[in-house]
Amino acid sequence: MKYTSTRDASKKLYSFEDALCSGYAPDGGLFVPEVLPSDKIINSTVLKEWATLNYVDLATQILRLFLSLEEISTVELQTIVAASLSSFDVSSVVP
Repeated sequence: MKYTSTRDASKKLYSFEDALCSGYAPDGGLFVPEVLPSDKIINSTVLKEWATLNYVDLATQILRLFLSLEEISTVELQTIVAASLSSFDVSSVVP
């Protein structure tokens, strides 16, 4: 997946790593996905499956839509999500 700036009329594309490491786009805009997942990817079947997931697995599945496997593996992504949520005190967020 590639990202673009909210302010860049030329629509220059950036990698996930570039977007993450730089924070803001060079023009001061925010990074946004070049394209959003379509309803062909997120359909009623997928939503029903997601309803059965715990918070970490759900967050991983949603983030996977915006990060290619070449950028980060699913195992690494899930590890990062779990570590990011580990300090929450609410059991419904982190089991």
